[in-house]
Amino acid sequence: MILVDTSVWIAYWQEASSVKNLQENLMAKRILGHEWVFGEMMVGNLGPQRNRLLADYLKLPRGELYPISQLYDFVEKHNLKGSGASLIDIQLLYACVVETHVLWTLDRVLNRLAKRFSLSFID
Repeated sequence: MILVDTSVWIAYWQEASSVKNLQENLMAKRILGHEWVFGEMMVGNLGPQRNRLLADYLKLPRGELYPISQLYDFVEKHNLKGSGASLIDIQLLYACVVETHVLWTLDRVLNRLAKRFSLSFID
């Protein structure tokens, strides 16, 4: 499965060519959501389509939520402190590591970390 970061969803809704294959992957049921990505979108400005976009997102299968203690151990084990990653980035990255998904992101820091773990989705 492909866990899709908020940055990709935003680009998709803005019809960016860099994420043109998202629709194809959605139709093939290869896309995975995450509660924290939903949370970022929930508090963001999605425009007049907000309610429909959020309702559609909730129909996706989702990756697991992991407790902060596991995220802490992951950060310490892999020396991720000071990497520039946010807590949300670490949650998504860890979910991909544990559940063996790939991560699709346009975020420079998160993509660098995904590549480090051989989890980066290459379109």
